[in-house]
Amino acid sequence: MRFSIAHLTLRKTWMYLRRIELRDFKAYQQAAFDFPAPNSRENVVLIGGLNGFGKTSFFEALVLGLFGRDGIQLITRARPGADEQERGRSYAQFMQRVLFGGAPQQGRTSCSVKLVFDDEGGRPVELIRKWHYSEKGRYQPSHDELQIFEGMERRVVEPGEETADPHRWYREWIFRRFLPVNQMNFFFFDGEAAAIYAERDMAHQVRESIEGMLGLSWLRRLAETLHDYAANRRQGIPGASSAKLRALEGEIRELEQKLRSQRRELEEIESELATLALEQDQLVHELTGQSPATQAEMGELLQKKSDLEKSIATAEEKLVGLVSGSLPFALVGSDLRRRVTERLGRERARAQWLAAREQGRERIDAVIEELESGLDELVPPLNEEQRRVLQCLLQRALDRLWHPPPPEVAEDFRHPHAVGPLAERIVAVLEDGERIRQQEIEGTLRTWKRAAEDLRETRRVIEAIQLQGPEVREKRERLRKVQSRLQELQRRRGALENVVKSREPELQQKRKEYARVAEMLAGSRPVWRRIARAQKIANALADLSTEAWTLCVRAIAGAMSDSIRSMAHRDDYLHHVDIAVDGTVRLLSRDGRDLQEFDLSAGEKQIFTQALFAAVAKVSSRKFPLVVDTPLGRLDQQHRVNVLRHLATRDTQVILLSTNTEVVGEYLDAIRPRISKAYRLESIQIGDLRESWPVEGYFEGEGL
Repeated sequence: MRFSIAHLTLRKTWMYLRRIELRDFKAYQQAAFDFPAPNSRENVVLIGGLNGFGKTSFFEALVLGLFGRDGIQLITRARPGADEQERGRSYAQFMQRVLFGGAPQQGRTSCSVKLVFDDEGGRPVELIRKWHYSEKGRYQPSHDELQIFEGMERRVVEPGEETADPHRWYREWIFRRFLPVNQMNFFFFDGEAAAIYAERDMAHQVRESIEGMLGLSWLRRLAETLHDYAANRRQGIPGASSAKLRALEGEIRELEQKLRSQRRELEEIESELATLALEQDQLVHELTGQSPATQAEMGELLQKKSDLEKSIATAEEKLVGLVSGSLPFALVGSDLRRRVTERLGRERARAQWLAAREQGRERIDAVIEELESGLDELVPPLNEEQRRVLQCLLQRALDRLWHPPPPEVAEDFRHPHAVGPLAERIVAVLEDGERIRQQEIEGTLRTWKRAAEDLRETRRVIEAIQLQGPEVREKRERLRKVQSRLQELQRRRGALENVVKSREPELQQKRKEYARVAEMLAGSRPVWRRIARAQKIANALADLSTEAWTLCVRAIAGAMSDSIRSMAHRDDYLHHVDIAVDGTVRLLSRDGRDLQEFDLSAGEKQIFTQALFAAVAKVSSRKFPLVVDTPLGRLDQQHRVNVLRHLATRDTQVILLSTNTEVVGEYLDAIRPRISKAYRLESIQIGDLRESWPVEGYFEGEGL
C-alpha cells in the first residue's frame, strides 16, 4: 500500500483558544483571560509576569484542563513517571498542591479550569474540568469532573448510556477533536525543559518525535495483540500444527519476550535519564553560581566533558554497528560475497520459475481438458489406447515448456529462509561489506582514542578546581555520581537500541514465515483461517509502520532545514538536514561538512530541538495553538531574536509566557507587529498565601 503524508493524521485540526477561566487553581482565586482570533498579521498573545507570579501555573492549568491526567507528562514540576501507574501517582501528588490555599477555610472544596476554543467555522467548543477536595483540602481523585459543550447552543457532548468506560470515551474524544496524546509536547512546552531536551542525542530526539507523531508504539501494541491472539488460538488446537510451525512459534515467543523486556528497560532508562538530566542541570547551576569566573570555567568544562562523552558514545556506536553489521561480511573476502550474492539470485530465479510453472500447470490442465472434450468429434473416432497415447504425447510436449529449467535457475534451495525483503536485506549487507574500507575503521578508532584522552584530561581539570565548603563538596560529589550514572545509562541505552534494532527485522521475518505456513493449513479448518488472517494483518501493520516512518523522515528533514535556516544567526550556518532511515542525523553545511563534527553551542543545540518541534507540528497538519513557557529558555543573545520571529510567524495562535528579562526590549520589538493581545500578571503575598490575577497590558515601559 502506498500512501502520503496526508494519511498520517486522522483529521486536520484548526483551533484557537478564545477564553480560559481559572477558579481556585493554585494562586488564581478567580481569573479570566480572553484572546482574539488570530489572523495572518496578528497571532501572538503575550503573558508577562515576574518569577513566582503564576506563568507556569497558567501553563499547567491549560494542559491539565485540556488533557486531564494525560497532561501531567507536560509538567516539569510534576516529575511524571515512565508508565501509566507512575503517572497516576505523580498526577495525584501534583493535584494535592493545586487547590488555592485559602479555599478550604472559606468553605470551597473544588477548583476548576474552563477552556473555550473556536474551530475553523467559528463554532465554540467548551471544556470545564473540575477537581474536588475534602474539607481539609485533601484531593479526591475519584471525584474528577469533565463537561463538554459544542456550538452556540452549548450542546452537551457525552458518552451514551451503554458506554462501558466513560473516562476512556472522553479521553479519546479529546484526542480526536483537539490533539492526540503523542503530539501534545510539540504544541505545549517549557523553554527550560526544551533546553534540557536539546542535550539528548539528536538521533534519539528524532526517533522519539517521529514515533510519537505517527503513534508507532500504538501500532506495535496492536500488532503484538494480534500475534498473541494467533498464538493463543493455535495452542487451543491439540496436535494440529506441523513441527515447523511449532518450532517457529517457539523462536517467535523467545524473541518477543526478549524484545519486550529490552523495550521496558529502554523506557525505564529514558525515565531515569530525564530525571537525572534535570538534577544535573540544577546542580550545575548551583555550583557554577559561586562566582562569575567559576561559572564560566565550570560551565565550559562541563559542556566540553558532555560533548566528549557523546563523541565517544557515537564512535562506540559506529564501531558496534560495523561489528554487528557489515564488518564480518567484509572480512570473509569478495569472492565468497560474490558467490553468495549470485547464489541468492539463482534461488530467487528458482522461486520465480516454480511459481510460473505452477501457474503453467493450471493452464496445461485446462488445455488437456479442452482436448479431451474435442476428441469425441474426430471421425473416425479414436480408440482408448490411441486417446491415451495422444494425451501422454501432449502432456510431455507441454511439460517441455518448463523442463529443463533455464540455466540461471538454481537446482535447489540452500537458503530457504532468504526470501522477499530478508533476501534484499542480506544482499544489501553483503554490498555494504564490499564498501567498508580499513581507513573508515581506523578513523573511527582514532576519533574514539582522541576523545577518550581529552575526556581524561578534562575530568582531571574539573577535579583540580577547588570549591570550598562542606555543602558545595556534597553537591560536587552528587554531581559526579549523577554524571557517572548518566554516562552509564547512555551507554546501556545505545547498546539496547542496537540489539532491538537488529532483532526487530529477525522477528518480523519469522512472523511472516509463520503466517505463510499457517496459511498453508488455513484450508483445513476455519480456526486456521482466523489465525492466518490475524498474522497477516499484524505483518501488514509492521510494513505500514516501516513505510510511514520512511516517508515521514523525508518530510521532517525538509521542514527542519527550513526552520533551522530561519532561526540560525548565520546565513551560511546550514544548507540542509539529512536524516537516515535509522534516525541518524547530519547537519550539512553548503560544502557538505557535518556541523556536528564541530562543537555546537548550547544555543545551536536548542535551535535543533525547536526546529524538530516545529517540523513535527507542520508535518502533522494540525493547526493548533502553540503555548510556550519561558520561550527563550537559555538561548544565547544571538539566537533569541530569530527564534522569536520564527515562533511568531507560525500560521497558528502563539501564546508566549515571559519574564521581564525575556520578551522585552529588542526581542519584543522583533515580534511587536504580530502581537494581538498582552496581559501582565499581578500578585500579592499575604502571610503564607499568594494570590495572582491578570491585567491587560504588559511590563511598564514596553509600550503595550
